[in-house]
Amino acid sequence: MSGSSIESEMMKGEEVHLSEMIEKGERWCLAEDVVTKSVAVVAKQEGLDKNEVSLRGLTALAGTLKNLTKGPLEITGDHHLKKWDGHFVKKCPSPLTNLGYFVQAAIGAKGVAAGVLYTGKNRRGDPCGWLLAWSDSKANGLRIYARCGLEAKFKNLDWDKDIKPKLDVAGSSVNVNDSETGTSVIGKIVGSSGKDLLVAAFDG
Repeated sequence: MSGSSIESEMMKGEEVHLSEMIEKGERWCLAEDVVTKSVAVVAKQEGLDKNEVSLRGLTALAGTLKNLTKGPLEITGDHHLKKWDGHFVKKCPSPLTNLGYFVQAAIGAKGVAAGVLYTGKNRRGDPCGWLLAWSDSKANGLRIYARCGLEAKFKNLDWDKDIKPKLDVAGSSVNVNDSETGTSVIGKIVGSSGKDLLVAAFDG
């Protein structure tokens, strides 16, 4: 099999994997009643009546995160979680051992924007980092950005300078890998009408 054929098969496999994660995420959203909980949290945080939240337009983004590495992934400290816009209804899971969920919500055109850096070890036992950032707004659309590699590369991470400009011009899907560590991140952000879903898988 040629290199391009192998790459094509891998991409098909990743698409199937993300599609399955989207299905699971959608079922979880319905079971958890994500929109209702988001309205309640945003109303409380903004000091508004629940009806006002609905009138102003709610953006509710539910995230499904999958850990395909051999061990748990952790968010270590405040610096590893960045919130630009919106409120966390359910925070990103830590540790992330297998499958985890988060919810972020907001009202108005700015929508939600945030990022997370998970750290753990790859299959060789090297300390590594898996970064994921996302934004969902009426003004800028659905965007997702990722990078991965040795944890040392993330030591002096500047979210506003290093990540936000790249996120602002990113697309709605991501597929990155680091040959040095064998780490990778695949992800996609989908939806409409402010009820959206993000799925991402970390491997290495």
